[in-house]
Amino acid sequence: DIVVTNPPFSLFREYISQLDKYDKDFLVISNINAITYKEVFPLIQSNKAWLGVCFGRGISGFIVPESYELYGTETKVDENGNRIRDISPLNWLSNMREMRNHILFMIIIGE
Repeated sequence: DIVVTNPPFSLFREYISQLDKYDKDFLVISNINAITYKEVFPLIQSNKAWLGVCFGRGISGFIVPESYELYGTETKVDENGNRIRDISPLNWLSNMREMRNHILFMIIIGE
């Protein structure tokens, strides 16, 4: 099994601990601040997990429905009419060794 997800922020620490406990391969979207969590930093420090490309402001985002109110500087409408909500700064976190050098880049550019 491979877990690819954007877990709820309120459950992130518990979720990462559970993935590690059950030795699951994972690729998760996290807030960049998650690297400081006691559940995450030891994984990075011991080379059991790696950070992917950090989304910079203005290049990340999620398409939101018409009902979502666009406000602030973190929202825009792209050239295709998609309503985008920027959720910066985000980061990929993974423990998949075989994908360490290339999967994170491919996900960012959408291949």
